[in-house]
Amino acid sequence: MAVELGDAPISLQPLKPRHTNDGSDNASQASGSTQPNSSLSLTQSTSSPAELAANMANLYSSNASYFSRITSSNRETLRTLLVMLSARAKIEHPTAPEYLRALEELNEMNILPLGARGDISKIRQMATAFSSLPQVVTRCAGLVILWCVKAIGGEKEKVAREGSWGGTEAKEQMETLKGQLGQIARDLMVFAGLVKYKLPARVYDLLTRAGGDVGDY
Repeated sequence: MAVELGDAPISLQPLKPRHTNDGSDNASQASGSTQPNSSLSLTQSTSSPAELAANMANLYSSNASYFSRITSSNRETLRTLLVMLSARAKIEHPTAPEYLRALEELNEMNILPLGARGDISKIRQMATAFSSLPQVVTRCAGLVILWCVKAIGGEKEKVAREGSWGGTEAKEQMETLKGQLGQIARDLMVFAGLVKYKLPARVYDLLTRAGGDVGDY
């Protein structure tokens, strides 16, 4: 999760069954074989932390006795992190990045002012709430702000490329979209300034530089 765009994601080493003194494994002794939906089989099936988290979430959600043991705050934290990873995949898609869809997904987390539309009171409210978020979320959020700026820049470039092919109405719509994207970028910068000391080291400087490249700060 907490790696910059373009960097290779961390891979997991799939777990292996623990062996007893006679050479057999505990999972086989317990059930005769590893069940396809068991936690062990899920950890063996992927080296992707995101895929493993999604698989485990599905497993626990489908079992009431498991589900009841997980606090609502932990479930919400996991959901937020999975949304972040889904958005990152859309931004980094090698042939058809979905910048707007990624921004929409990140806006649904309701932790960044992507829909503030310049409302400083709303931005301040979200900055205040930011300090009460789980540490793992705030630690990742700094990089997510950078992803948002990347998505804004990518979509503005796309709009600029396509703008010369449409009629007057299409061009007006594109100019409106560019203005909305610019406002989101400015709101993010205000927000980042308010939570500057809660962000990981380097993130604010990287954000300022990235914002300058986009041309909105």
